[in-house]
Amino acid sequence: MKFFGEAPNKIEHYEWAKDCEKNVKRNEKIFGKEWYYYKKEISYRINEEGFRTRSFIDLDWSNCVVVLGCSNIKGTGNALEDTVCVQLEKILNIPVISLGSSGAGVDLTCRNSLVLHNTRPFPKAVVQVWTGLDRYCDFSPPRGTKKHMVNRSGYCFKHDWGIRSQHYVDSDRALWQGKTIYSEHSFFKHTADTLGIDFIDEKDQARDLDHPGYLTNRLAAEQISQKLIEKGLK
Repeated sequence: MKFFGEAPNKIEHYEWAKDCEKNVKRNEKIFGKEWYYYKKEISYRINEEGFRTRSFIDLDWSNCVVVLGCSNIKGTGNALEDTVCVQLEKILNIPVISLGSSGAGVDLTCRNSLVLHNTRPFPKAVVQVWTGLDRYCDFSPPRGTKKHMVNRSGYCFKHDWGIRSQHYVDSDRALWQGKTIYSEHSFFKHTADTLGIDFIDEKDQARDLDHPGYLTNRLAAEQISQKLIEKGLK
């Protein structure tokens, strides 16, 4: 079993969609030199498994915290040091592995959670930062996983993806029950309310003006660390 990540072993200074060079230069003109992201160097270094985190080679998984999620966990529009996972690592003083993947739905993060469960030693803690419940992924295309969101072309409205996502969540909870510390959070209010989990309120925006910014990520890291410590993480 392999993780569903992105194109491995690549380095880029812009990602996709709104975090493109054209938009960044436009925003620099609008906000000026006082803008936190003005001329700020941001690079997306993707490891051998397709994630914006340290190499998995010779990684001691049993002494790590693993965080799963979408682009909010990958840190789109943020420098690596400003992402949730890097800030969480600084707080906990424990290696934190990001399994954040842009556009991921609950189904994809559950798939990666299953791969983690079945192929790696159990980590100190597993953190699911659930995305929007209406997202879904098509795992069948020969060119790789296709990710679908309501506001993008190709989305199928025939199925209740929200209900399906809740089934995935229930399965993931059962998968890790009694095996390691497990914590759930979401940047999406509807997801948090529906699942009865901690909501991460967005206080600022990233370079692309479409994702949580560095201040929000810091607050998220603090919230997650507090919950993990309450659950017994040492």
